[in-house]
Amino acid sequence: MNQELNNTDEPDMLDEYDFSGGVRGKYVSRFPKGSSVIVLEPDVAGVFEDSELVNQALRTLTEAVTRLASVTSAEHRTLIPTKVKLEVWSRDGGKCVICGATDELHFDHDVPGSKAGTSITAATVKLLCARHNLPKTKPGLR
Repeated sequence: MNQELNNTDEPDMLDEYDFSGGVRGKYVSRFPKGSSVIVLEPDVAGVFEDSELVNQALRTLTEAVTRLASVTSAEHRTLIPTKVKLEVWSRDGGKCVICGATDELHFDHDVPGSKAGTSITAATVKLLCARHNLPKTKPGLR
């Protein structure tokens, strides 16, 4: 900005806001290229001595979450929790939702696990008899 424009007396401008004597880029060398400045709350900042400890804790947390997410997503795609099975059984009346059969029942995923389907809620699972469930996966069994 033009220095002449900054020298006007503005009643709302406090002395502590005057950066005209500041040095641009004075602290730039403290931050490696690609790094971010993150302000920690005082209670969190008190736990860590320096930025390396913060980074180490965040890396550990990231690895744990990534591992948990991969295990959890695999389980959610293939396993149907007992709670969900009981809810689906009760909702569907213990019979095939298509024909009403009560023998050879299967818990069927609306979206298969191979296509990232989930079974963590009853809304995505239904009861089908073998006659209606198996042909979907193995067309030769009709």
